[in-house]
Amino acid sequence: MRPRRPHTKSRHGCIQCKASHIKCDQGHPTCGSCRKKEKNCTYGVRRKDKSQASKPFLLPPTTSTASEQEREVSDISTTYSVASDPESTFSSQISIPPHLSRAETGASILWEDLELMHHFVTETCLTFSCKNPFQNLWRTTIPKMASDHPFMMHGLLNISALHLAFHNPAKRDLYLASAIRHHDICLSLYRSELHSITPDNCSAMFICSILIYIGALAFPICSNNSSSSMPSDYSHLQQQQQLNSPIQLASSVFTLLQGAFTVLQISWHWLENSAISALLQNRFQFCEVESSAKVCPHSSDSAFRLLLARIESMSSRSNLSPSTSSAQQSYSSRHKSPSPLSSEELSAYNNAISTLRDVFVLLNSSKADNGVVLIWPFLLDAERGFITLLKEMRPLALLILAHFGVALHASRGDWFIGEWGRNLIFDVKKTLSLAGDEAEFQELMAWPLEMVRTGEGPDRSDVNI
Repeated sequence: MRPRRPHTKSRHGCIQCKASHIKCDQGHPTCGSCRKKEKNCTYGVRRKDKSQASKPFLLPPTTSTASEQEREVSDISTTYSVASDPESTFSSQISIPPHLSRAETGASILWEDLELMHHFVTETCLTFSCKNPFQNLWRTTIPKMASDHPFMMHGLLNISALHLAFHNPAKRDLYLASAIRHHDICLSLYRSELHSITPDNCSAMFICSILIYIGALAFPICSNNSSSSMPSDYSHLQQQQQLNSPIQLASSVFTLLQGAFTVLQISWHWLENSAISALLQNRFQFCEVESSAKVCPHSSDSAFRLLLARIESMSSRSNLSPSTSSAQQSYSSRHKSPSPLSSEELSAYNNAISTLRDVFVLLNSSKADNGVVLIWPFLLDAERGFITLLKEMRPLALLILAHFGVALHASRGDWFIGEWGRNLIFDVKKTLSLAGDEAEFQELMAWPLEMVRTGEGPDRSDVNI
């Protein structure tokens, strides 16, 4: 009898192969699979036994020669593909550029990360809230939680690096490079954890989804003025971000957050009894409008009533008039239905408007907090399908998104929001114009355009940075 083949299974493969559920040849510094696919290859810290499994660790960039780094340079593109099955939620394909070749020792990398952590607990954490209880949560509870969850730690350090890049033009490129490194590792680890949400990791998963959300918005802002001397892999990421329109960014971010929806659905009862339960409290109860409302309640109510009336009328007729040019006919075939709105579409639009009106109420109340407008995607009913309609560039979905832009514009003082609201509204206007729909929806676009042109709402740029 032939001897049995020895057991070769190993748990020491690279993070990228583990995320793709393929066998890793454990080649160093780059395994065969990552070399073939021109991906960055990152190895975790090997553990001696299971008792060490909960200990925190940071993953430094893979060390390799300059020539190897040059061979690994590739385009960066991130696509978030979300399925309804929780087991496959947030599945994605990520192609990340290699890390810069740096002659740094492990100690210097440790100092770099310590700088990021110090900045987060002394500066960045204060920008997420103007309320003392929540500031304390971000300053103490959340960093402590991150020390037990590597994916969350890398997400936290990513945001800190972006905040430093925002405030330090002279060192912006250095901090952006660090932000990209932590973002890369955070996403890889986060996706793996989505397959096994437990009472122990659900809070960290939820916070990490918020950090990823903020990072997706902040990167284009922080990298806007990067120097031309920035290494090619990172400057290309900057160019990719600039090519993506505000509408595309919104669509990508909303799709990304469906992973967070899954976390909430599975673990809500755990989160309610967790250390971060205060973040989940119902802030919509007893919301009284302040005299210094950021957006005039009367004007917003009128705008939403007009939008609802148009949707109601379009539910009983063809939703758009025919186009004439070939370009418009192409758009028409993809985005315009000759039949009235379906009950599913009507439900999706009504849910989106209802939840967005709640956000405006909260924005104008005494309970308003930094970045509170970003809660809207979390309130959307994923089963209603609004995000799908937005990805399909349906005109009504774009119009609702433009109204969301008004809330964003009123919150432009938050460093991670900036001018996204204004840019979003003008991008919707441009998209409708190119499709020949501007005249038909001119009345519905009037209010969002007026709000960004008059700058209604106080500019809070001096308090939330």
